[in-house]
Amino acid sequence: MSDSEREDRDEYNFVISYPMEQELEIRKIAKLKRQQTNKKWNKFIKKQGGGNLIIKKNSKLKKLVRSGIPNKHRRVLWQSLTSSKEHLEANKGYYSLLLERNKDGQSSATKQIDNDLRRTFPGHPYFDDKENLLKLRNVLCAYSWRNTKIGYCQSMNFIVGLLLILGFKEEEAFWMFVAIVEVIMPKTSYSRDLIDAHIDQKTLLSLMLKRINKIGKHIVKHEVSLQLITQQWFLCLYISCLPTEITLRILDVFFFEGNKILFRVALALFKLSQKEILEQNDPGLLFMKIKELPNNVVSADNLLKCAFALKAFSRKEINKQRKFWGPKVQDELNRLNKVRTRMKERKLLKLEEKKKKKKIKDREDRKKRRKQLLEKEGWNSSFDSTDFKKEKVNEEENEKEKEKGKEKGKEKENETEKENENEKEKEKENETENENEIEKNLKIEKKIK
Repeated sequence: MSDSEREDRDEYNFVISYPMEQELEIRKIAKLKRQQTNKKWNKFIKKQGGGNLIIKKNSKLKKLVRSGIPNKHRRVLWQSLTSSKEHLEANKGYYSLLLERNKDGQSSATKQIDNDLRRTFPGHPYFDDKENLLKLRNVLCAYSWRNTKIGYCQSMNFIVGLLLILGFKEEEAFWMFVAIVEVIMPKTSYSRDLIDAHIDQKTLLSLMLKRINKIGKHIVKHEVSLQLITQQWFLCLYISCLPTEITLRILDVFFFEGNKILFRVALALFKLSQKEILEQNDPGLLFMKIKELPNNVVSADNLLKCAFALKAFSRKEINKQRKFWGPKVQDELNRLNKVRTRMKERKLLKLEEKKKKKKIKDREDRKKRRKQLLEKEGWNSSFDSTDFKKEKVNEEENEKEKEKGKEKGKEKENETEKENENEKEKEKENETENENEIEKNLKIEKKIK
């Protein structure tokens, strides 16, 4: 493949959807940043004792994490920040046991996982290797067996896929993913109804109306559904939405500070494009403008600087908003489920009616065809099917039975008539005998007189 035909990629080998010039600018900025922070990180790692880090969170480390973790230290530091390494050590053999117990297991989750494997970072050379695809499948399936209430939902594949590409071993990726879904993110963010994901989108709009009021009001005024765009940002942790280098910087903070950074980054994306957003008054074009916001980012530093410059909001405030929106979102989902149930019932009724009508029509068609065939003398070879022969034979036998019945009926009628005639003759004979008796009596009476 020639250079002109080759797809543009970032330094992590991901296919990029933005101009290559923008990618080169991102690399240039990232390189300068690394030069500034590498010395600080090397010093920190050395103090901690190298490989097996037990990190105590503090303001100095927080500042260092916000400046970006070097690639060579990410795998170790992310595991330490999430305590996933500790869980792996405490549960040795658990992951292998999950795979062994369910190696032949099939479910709706595993079917969906199999469908999504090839959709995970298509074109990335890491997943050209079937063994690496199997690793991705193993981690996703193992989690679906561990947590059957959640199972699997789209976007999980991108999170696990990125961890594997960054060099996490299969079991390490599994425990990192457990930490993300069960500890850092709200409990039902990835559930089948995505209830916490819906709540977070309502919370985001509330924060927008408080922190970037003009943009929030503008979006509400034009009735743009943010959820269709921003929910995916949250579920995939900005992976595949923002350039990889910038996503990794967000994840550094995510693993240290929690899911609050997802809200900060979303607000910063809007804030950085405030002018263009407020100038757009067509709802459709405004929607597209918001959808393209991640493509405008070149510098992770600028994005995070804007995110942290926003008026501080605590985790307590976010949880308060979540608590407020929780019942409302649940009511909406309940109503939606009722509507879906009614629609499903109507659909089933329509299908049943359709089947009944088809049966009636098929029956009438068969009668019509049979009638047409019976009107002919015999039947043509084209109609000389076994079924038709059977029907014909049955009809002939029925006709014979009817004829026999008629003959028997006539015989009975004849016998009855004969019996009636015999009875009439007997009655006549009796009458004659009576008359003779009367005449005899009269003669006797005359003689006596």
